[in-house]
Amino acid sequence: MGALARCKRALPAKIFLPGLIAAFIALGAYYSFTTPLFESPDEVWHYAYIREIATRRGFPVMQAGVAQPWAQEGTQAPLYYLLGAPLVAWINPADLDALPALNPFARIGEPQAATNDNRNAFLHLPDENTPWRGTALAAHLLRLYSVALGALTVAMTFALAREVFPASRAVAPLAAAFAAFLPQFLFIGSSINNDNLATILATALVWQLARTLRRGITPRRALILGALAGGALLTKFNLVTLVPLALLVIFVAAVPKRAWRAAFVGVIIFISVIALIAGWWYARNFSLYGDPSGLSLIINMIGERAAPMNLARWFLAENEGLRFSTWGVFGWMNILAAPAFYWFFDLLALAGLAGMIVVGRQLKLRQQSHETDLRRLTQPAQAGFVNLLLRFQSLALLALWCAITFAALVYYNRALPAAQGRLLFPALAAFAVLWARGIVALIPTRAIIMLGAIQFGVAALTPALFIAPAYMPTSANEVPSDATHVDHATLLAVRVNRAETQPGDALDITIYSRVSDLQAARRAIFVHVINSADIIVAQRDSAIASGNWSGLTYPAMIADSLRVEIPITASAPDDWRVVVGTYDLESRVRVGEPITLARLPARANTAAWQFDFDGRATLLRAEIASQAVARGDALRVVLRWSAAPQNYRVFVHALGDAERIWADADAALAREMEFTLRFAPDTPPGVYPLELGVYPVGGDRVPVFDARGQLIGDRMFLGPIRVVTSD
Repeated sequence: MGALARCKRALPAKIFLPGLIAAFIALGAYYSFTTPLFESPDEVWHYAYIREIATRRGFPVMQAGVAQPWAQEGTQAPLYYLLGAPLVAWINPADLDALPALNPFARIGEPQAATNDNRNAFLHLPDENTPWRGTALAAHLLRLYSVALGALTVAMTFALAREVFPASRAVAPLAAAFAAFLPQFLFIGSSINNDNLATILATALVWQLARTLRRGITPRRALILGALAGGALLTKFNLVTLVPLALLVIFVAAVPKRAWRAAFVGVIIFISVIALIAGWWYARNFSLYGDPSGLSLIINMIGERAAPMNLARWFLAENEGLRFSTWGVFGWMNILAAPAFYWFFDLLALAGLAGMIVVGRQLKLRQQSHETDLRRLTQPAQAGFVNLLLRFQSLALLALWCAITFAALVYYNRALPAAQGRLLFPALAAFAVLWARGIVALIPTRAIIMLGAIQFGVAALTPALFIAPAYMPTSANEVPSDATHVDHATLLAVRVNRAETQPGDALDITIYSRVSDLQAARRAIFVHVINSADIIVAQRDSAIASGNWSGLTYPAMIADSLRVEIPITASAPDDWRVVVGTYDLESRVRVGEPITLARLPARANTAAWQFDFDGRATLLRAEIASQAVARGDALRVVLRWSAAPQNYRVFVHALGDAERIWADADAALAREMEFTLRFAPDTPPGVYPLELGVYPVGGDRVPVFDARGQLIGDRMFLGPIRVVTSD
């Protein structure tokens, strides 16, 4: 009877797990084929790293100040790239060097623009994917390699859940399905990215740590732990946090039997294996760069924040982006799904959390019951208490790894702008197991099945609904009646979504172009919003069809929708005008004359600006007396602040070429203050941006945050003014 019961328990796993892995591989391939070449964060740089190993049989060597094809990814540990190189080494090396050109107008990290407004980081030619050859073939082979690693992560999530909750038949399938059908995991898992190997190795190590808690530490298990940790460190340095976690587990596992000698031997083996597998790489980095981790090189390349954020400010500035990019942000962090998509996953997470609270209360009640039984000194009670203790330890292990991973991301991101959900995926399996246990405690079986089916449906529809449209040129059969027809070599008409505007608005402008062939399509269009002083207030440039020429059939009428954001610092009321034109994408020579579409009245925006100067004071408003000033004359600037802390000063500079200061003023910060900027008589005519900053007496400038809590540097710009010759 016991054997029959075990068989019945094993049968669903034998059927379900292979089916789940097959579904993940199918979805991963679908995501891979839907996403154009290298339209995933850092993918082109990871590809360049693998190409370097495959064709030149060596690792990238970073050179400060030199542009290299692998960018900052050249500092990464090499295991993912070493395993991927044989997949493409057989392809003609000359064919692997053909990369698509960068899109100079790409809106990387800007998901708020119109649907297909330059989401693509690269310009895509018609023959890019048909047929696959050279770079395209290599890239898709490497993407499928990543899909295979993701499938292993799904299987390991199942194994981890079975280890932690062996008595619950529903937790393992649900946890594995949650990971498999998470759109962001599918997106990253179908791209060339070393996070995929890092995730499977971290998951496998956590699984082995859970086994160690239950079975104790042995030399063989210490060897396995060391091999997995060494592989993790040879994949990505941020997994160094696994080492102290493993050491803690080895110690805890030794406590019940006081197996201190076994723990000591296990620690020696564990550390030795890590050093043997990964030590050479960090020694190499130290020899080359004087930094074993290479983090100093990354910091120099991508730049630190002007000042590290405190935890509260980090949460306000980054929580939304981190939340979105955990569930699903596609492209180069610039393609969002519909709001309902994020609500769905938010509710899933909250339901699992609520269920875990229920599980925690149940375990607490059982612990109290077992403690009562232990007072009677019965053997069954002792065994039950030990099992309960092991379960507590396993749950604590998963929760601790989730907390460590999140804390490491916050610590890193406080100084460097890199809050992406994929950096949490080493703890995805741990979270999925905890979440699944909570769901099982909260929802009946039939509802769980329906929930899994809905999540699968969301994951399956995501490429078609959100990813593919972002790279699809928008064609038009005819020009709408409310568009303004223009007389231009390429442009047919322009449609502006509003008759008036104000600072802080976003103009949605649709430009209709007719192109006869690819050569005609390889042009750029521009939109300028120009004020009464003939200063460009806002502008937007774009290749026709955003450079997604692989989806065009000629002749074609293209409707490019561009979002032009008006800075809230622009001076108004005023009379603006919208100017459009085209130029050759390579030579940058204009094609035809620019066309002034219409006058665009700009009314004043009375909303407070909300530029926060590191919590000391908030700039609510700046009023500039005029947008043009004669050289030799003075310009009056009035500032209004939310507070006036003592010993802080404000400066305003008019900057020329090479940021030379042509006029400046400096005064103690007050709630309302007036500056007079006097320009010298020899000031060259032209446009001069006005920079503003705050600093403590005798100190450095304080960081500035915008209304969304995003750090913009240690200064802000009030907007440009024009210096003219005297009449």
